[in-house]
Amino acid sequence: MCRPENAACDAVEEQLMPSTDAPAARRAGLVHGLATANAELLASALGDVLHVPFRKNLIAGYDEVASAARAAGTFGVTLSGSGSTLMAISPRDAAERVRDAMQAAWLACGIESDAFVAGV
Repeated sequence: MCRPENAACDAVEEQLMPSTDAPAARRAGLVHGLATANAELLASALGDVLHVPFRKNLIAGYDEVASAARAAGTFGVTLSGSGSTLMAISPRDAAERVRDAMQAAWLACGIESDAFVAGV
């Protein structure tokens, strides 16, 4: 049985989920990325490897919409909660362009959507 203090267990867990992929590391990266407008950190923090790879296939058009958002200048796209809402964090000057690109991609997939820009 693995115990948290067991170094061998920690090594196995690190192979399964590197510490940079751990939820706490991603949340910290998101907060710091937002505070500093660090595009690389935001993109990494929004790159959920625990849930999105499994849930995105349940959302028709996910890949197309996420690609359109990235092409329009977003830092990154992820699912909000368990889905089906997609959230993009973008520079202010790209926010409306990203919103419009995401909506156009949904429509190209035959899906009507609602979208808004939250000024935060």
